[in-house]
Amino acid sequence: MITFSIHGYETLQMRWLSTVAAALVLAFPLTATAQPESIVVAGTGASQTLFREVAEAFEKTYPDCQAAIPNSVGSRGGIRQLLAGKADLARVSRPLKDKELAEGLLYTPVAETQVVFAVHPSVDGVQSLTVDQVNDIFAGRISNWKQLGGPDNAIFPLIRDGGTTLRTLLKYVPHFEKMPVAAKPTFSSLETKDLLLEHPFTIGALPMTIIVGSPLKTVAIEGVSSGQALVSDPAIPLQLGVAYKKPLTGCAAHFIEFFHSAAAHEIINRNHSLPLDN
Repeated sequence: MITFSIHGYETLQMRWLSTVAAALVLAFPLTATAQPESIVVAGTGASQTLFREVAEAFEKTYPDCQAAIPNSVGSRGGIRQLLAGKADLARVSRPLKDKELAEGLLYTPVAETQVVFAVHPSVDGVQSLTVDQVNDIFAGRISNWKQLGGPDNAIFPLIRDGGTTLRTLLKYVPHFEKMPVAAKPTFSSLETKDLLLEHPFTIGALPMTIIVGSPLKTVAIEGVSSGQALVSDPAIPLQLGVAYKKPLTGCAAHFIEFFHSAAAHEIINRNHSLPLDN
């Protein structure tokens, strides 16, 4: 008569299960799933929305790459994060300064947009302003939209406190540097947009890429200066680009290259801007 203990049976059962498991592993080896390479593109709010659209299309073309476009820290903030190793690329709305070039940074322009004056949807009847009228608004000499053919309400001007947008206005709008005394300062173009949307009868200047898709109205400015003479097409250009460090490899390199693609060009055009391939 053959006898066996419950403990012995359990031991044999465990050995059998281990043998089967080992055989399954040999027959169907486990393969590790490669994680996508992630890059961070930090910087200006002027290109934040545009770059997020480009990043979405980029990830579809390069499924092994993920591009994070964090909220704005400004061009200078993006460059600081790039130099500190906290970002792989920097979104900038100006060419690099000599000091930044000396630190080994390089720059590639990807698009050209415009700085425009925009008003809250409550402002009816004002499609264009002269340079003198713009200066008078921000200096407080014109204080009611009725003086410009608009509604009988006070004008509330907003002005970016420093940054590329203000420097661009100082360059292209004659005498603008003498006037922002009546304007409420803002600390980013995105803040300017939020305040314009929240408060009726406001006016402010910000990049066109930030306005696209919003109910804000743009107002043409007659008599914009190119620095030498009045330009025939009254536009205030603003160049958007990417700063980076060498060596540029992997997904960071692919991201910049992607701006030369037809898909990226379509997105840039849709944001009322021009692709730059130089």
